[in-house]
Amino acid sequence: MRQPLKRGFIFVFTSGFLAFQMPFLGVAQAQEWNQSFNPNFLLTDPQLLDFQTFTPDTLKRFLESRPGTLGSYRATDIDGTQKSVTDILWRISQTYKINPRFLLVLLQKEQSLVDDPHPTQYQYDWATGYARCDACSVNDPQAIRFKGFAQQLESAAAQMRYFLDHPNESVVKKPGTSYPIDGLAVIPSTLATAALYTYTPHLNGNYNLWKIWQAWFLLPFPDGSLLSAKDTEDVWLIRDGERHLFTTKIAFATRFDQSNVLLIDPQEFSVYPIGSPIKYQNFSLLKNPAGEIYLIVNDEMRLVETEAFRRIGFNPDEVIDATGADLAFYRFGEPISAGQAYPTGALLQNKKTGAVFYVLGGKKYGVIDKQLLALNFKSMRIKKVAQKDLDKYPAEDFVKLKDGLLVKTPHDAAVYFISNGKRRPIANEKTFNALGWNTKSIITVSEKIAALHEIGEPISINPDLILLSAIN
Repeated sequence: MRQPLKRGFIFVFTSGFLAFQMPFLGVAQAQEWNQSFNPNFLLTDPQLLDFQTFTPDTLKRFLESRPGTLGSYRATDIDGTQKSVTDILWRISQTYKINPRFLLVLLQKEQSLVDDPHPTQYQYDWATGYARCDACSVNDPQAIRFKGFAQQLESAAAQMRYFLDHPNESVVKKPGTSYPIDGLAVIPSTLATAALYTYTPHLNGNYNLWKIWQAWFLLPFPDGSLLSAKDTEDVWLIRDGERHLFTTKIAFATRFDQSNVLLIDPQEFSVYPIGSPIKYQNFSLLKNPAGEIYLIVNDEMRLVETEAFRRIGFNPDEVIDATGADLAFYRFGEPISAGQAYPTGALLQNKKTGAVFYVLGGKKYGVIDKQLLALNFKSMRIKKVAQKDLDKYPAEDFVKLKDGLLVKTPHDAAVYFISNGKRRPIANEKTFNALGWNTKSIITVSEKIAALHEIGEPISINPDLILLSAIN
């Protein structure tokens, strides 16, 4: 295979690579981006390399479903024969083992060819932006040999394949290395991301590619979603746009219920970057390399002060040595002091009134409905105490539903997903089905319980994703 082109400088040959220039993106424009965009992460390696995401038939149906002309357009392939875009794109994706979805996104990002109903011949001729620059003539002999729809796709796929197969080449950007990109320090977190910045060393173009991919191919599972690939026992928690693996069954079982796990195609969540694993069961005692001991309470790690460890009666033999990586998943919670009661939580009930409170870390949280006891505290026993005992603890907020639950109220058809303590409405039935939820998992809760949760942003699926789900 010939050496492909390199992008990033003025139209010159250097070490066998042809390169070109793209517009500069100012930092001010970068600040307008959606806050969820991380310049260090564009695509995972599987997103770029999974060349079996489509069949020729599903690829054809996808192109025909778009407003552009590629569903019916025919072009001259590199062997000189006239072929459909489906046949050309499919051949190239299989030859170079590049995801056909990526090639579609590249065509849209560079020349809007997937969605433009009235493209010019120029858009077809320079479909992937290969060997083009603003200051260069399209008639330059060094560029014109790459002119043509099939040649553009062929060259782009060959170049990406070369970058992926030769990560140690000096012209190829590398994961974990910092590069100045349009005024920002970018550290590619995946091989695919590094290859994309080598192909297009600018923020704006890569942001547009990421944005198109998100809209077309990424199912937006909300924080708190529990996902498992079919035919595996692995369970992942989605949080902050990353997926976190439960490395032991007990780490999962002490926090969540198996009935809330979605069984889905691994491709649907392999696009989420892998975050730090979840290794330990709830209420584990972990010692960091500095010798500090923390109590794990759900997503938090709470520093156990030395005197508190002794007075509470923790067992030194139960302390587990942990690395910084082991603790990376957990957020810092309030320290546990010597006078603090019930560091692992307790349910206390007023003997006279029957009111129930969840006491944790010296504070009490009201439980306004028996259903919350069944949903949040299945195995915890209630201890009856006098009012004076409850008065020892300052009152905090009320106990809310755990993240990851589907809920509705008796007199409202709307269904909500509990995420980060908020009640996020699910936009429609198509969204519900596309995300793999089951109506049997919906829990009817009282209006009182529902009202504890602020209404969050609606969960909705781009119509393109719904259509893609139907095609596949």
